[in-house]
Amino acid sequence: MSSRISPAEQRLVEAILSEGFRLDIQDGWFYPPGGNSSALVRLSVYGGQYQLHRRRKLKEPWMIVVTRDAEEFDIQSFHSWRETWPLTA
Repeated sequence: MSSRISPAEQRLVEAILSEGFRLDIQDGWFYPPGGNSSALVRLSVYGGQYQLHRRRKLKEPWMIVVTRDAEEFDIQSFHSWRETWPLTA
């Protein structure tokens, strides 16, 4: 099994990093500025896909919002979503 990521995954990671998200190396998720302790959203990138999770409050469980192929990632839509949804509590 290769640990290399595809060009589509690389573009996706670069895009979410440019939006201020940071990778938590302990759990492998990307979190918005403020880190995982206050995050209401998180992203993962793996196996040619990305997954977005959301929770309404910090003590509530994570819910999957979307799972899609990395090639389908649209940075403009992501940016618009990031600007309108609360990312941290």
